[in-house]
Amino acid sequence: MMNKQEFRQLQRELGLNTPEFVYASNEESFLEQVSKMTFPIIVKPGQMSSSRGVKVFNSFDKDNLREHFLLCKGISYNDVVCAEQYFEIPDRVVYEFNPFFCGDKVIWSGSMLTVHSRYCAEVPSGSSWPMSIPPQMRRKAENDILKVLKATDFKFGEVDVESFFTPDGDFTILEINPRRCGGGMQKYIKYSSHIYSIYLKYFAPEDIHVYSID
Repeated sequence: MMNKQEFRQLQRELGLNTPEFVYASNEESFLEQVSKMTFPIIVKPGQMSSSRGVKVFNSFDKDNLREHFLLCKGISYNDVVCAEQYFEIPDRVVYEFNPFFCGDKVIWSGSMLTVHSRYCAEVPSGSSWPMSIPPQMRRKAENDILKVLKATDFKFGEVDVESFFTPDGDFTILEINPRRCGGGMQKYIKYSSHIYSIYLKYFAPEDIHVYSID
C-alpha cells in the first residue's frame, strides 16, 4: 500500500502493532513533530515505492532532516513526508507472505523467509522457502494480515506482505504491496509477453511451461 501514513493509521485503528509515526507536508510542522520522537527513526516519502528516499536518522540533526524532508517531498506522489520509529529486526529475518484473494477465499501459498543484508537493509541476501514457523505464529500473522485486507475491501489478486516478529513475539507488518514488482509490473508484463511470443515461433503452446513472470 503505497500511501505510508494511511497504512500506519489503519494499522493503529485496527489495534495492530504499529511503529510510532508522524507525517506532514509542511517543513516546520515536520521538524517540530520529529523533534519529539524517540530516535533512531526512518524518514521517507509519504507515497512512493522501491524504498526510494528512505533514510535512517540516529539523532535530531535539524539541518540534515530539513534537507532530506525537501528531497522526500520532491519525489513523493502526495507531497507528504513520513517519519517513523526504526525497528531493529531480529537476525534481519523478514517474513514474506503472498496470499491470493478470490472473493471470500484466500490461498496462503508462496510464503518464505528472507534474510536481509547487514549493510543494506533493503536488499535480501538469502531466502528460505517454503516458510517453516510454529503454527501459533502463522495463525497470528495470517489473522493480522486478513484484518488489514478486509478493512481495505481487497477482493481479488495477490499481495506481497513483508513483516517480522519482535523478540516478545509481537507480529509487525512492515508493508503490504497489492501487486508484485511495485510500479514496474507493466514493464515486466510487456517483456514477458514479448519473450513468450518468441517461444511460440519455435514451440507449441502445450510444450511450454511458464514458470514465472520474472
